[in-house]
Amino acid sequence: MFKLFATTTLLIVLAALPAVAGDFLLENFNGDPTPRITVGQSVEGSVVYKLDGTAKDGFLSLEFTRGKMAGMAYVYLPIAERLARRAADYDGITFKVKGDGTSTYGLIEVRADNFVSIYQAIFPLTSKDWTTVSIRWDDFFQMNDAGRDTPINWRDLNKFAFGSRADWGSCRYCVDDIALATIPARPPYCAPDGYAKLESTVRKLKEGEPLTIVVLGDSITHGTKVPKEKRETDLYFQVAAAHLKTVFPASIITTVNAGTSGDTITEGIIRVGHEVAPQRPDLVIVLLGANDAIYDFPKSRVEKAMSKLIDALIISTDAEILILGPTPISDKPGVPEGYDELYAKIAADKRVAYLNLTPALTILARDDYQRAFGDNVHLSEYGHRIVAKAVSEYILELAK
Repeated sequence: MFKLFATTTLLIVLAALPAVAGDFLLENFNGDPTPRITVGQSVEGSVVYKLDGTAKDGFLSLEFTRGKMAGMAYVYLPIAERLARRAADYDGITFKVKGDGTSTYGLIEVRADNFVSIYQAIFPLTSKDWTTVSIRWDDFFQMNDAGRDTPINWRDLNKFAFGSRADWGSCRYCVDDIALATIPARPPYCAPDGYAKLESTVRKLKEGEPLTIVVLGDSITHGTKVPKEKRETDLYFQVAAAHLKTVFPASIITTVNAGTSGDTITEGIIRVGHEVAPQRPDLVIVLLGANDAIYDFPKSRVEKAMSKLIDALIISTDAEILILGPTPISDKPGVPEGYDELYAKIAADKRVAYLNLTPALTILARDDYQRAFGDNVHLSEYGHRIVAKAVSEYILELAK
């Protein structure tokens, strides 16, 4: 029941804000002249669009077929020039959406051709009826790999698209009546009481109720530097679950690996919709930030991204959340560890659980510390066991 409530909350948050449309960017998709729509795709057939309806009441239908090797797929609309001129006068954008009923998010991207200024925002597709979506400019997150934390400079941008990246999720939806709008600021999101102490997770472990754990991460969670045949049993969350099982023999624990190599925190936001929410997790463990550190993302950018990721989890699932501080990187000493205090603050503000992994690794003797890594970034099998011990002991301490 709460799952339905959480999904409905997303619709309320993005749809029912009292936005005031002030400047239509594209009001009629079948008018005269017909909008100049173009497609960009890495793999032929990744995206299909068509104009539906009548000349009086037309709309745009979009379909994205996604896969691991699908690359990018975007439908570009001829509204970037007006955005560049008028967007700064408004708080955000509003449009009508009719979704496909899935948890996969729809995506807007605005960017410049230099690929240095790229910003994206997500919206729900859970309603199969026409729904008005309102997205503030501060709901957009920065996606380029250049490290700076750069606010949107609309005059630099010349592309507006609906679309998706590889690993997104296949989806279909319709859009109509795109307009700039005045949208009030939203109150900050917070998890319900008890999430910070993982009260529901602990109860299910003790009472033998089924417990589904989804682990959202990058290549460390994926298992890079761990032999493929051991990635079903020997990764940190799997070892931690096995340890919890020995303490709570009646427990029924299922783990789901949602780790994707190369992901930054913002790319984790994107995958919440189609990789995390459909699993109906009871607990989501997040280990992200190593790639943000490799790209030298400043703390201000990391803070925005992690906050939006936790918001997406709170809104789209009814799961408790455990944020893990990123593990060290040998050629970036102190960089990922520098996020620890920031993560702790965000977790406290959002009322979710947080575990700093740095002490569990840096306390090791020098030879053991080196043995904990398969290279300068990725954990070895031994390193996964060290992190597993820290995670399971953290949960067991809460269980006391």
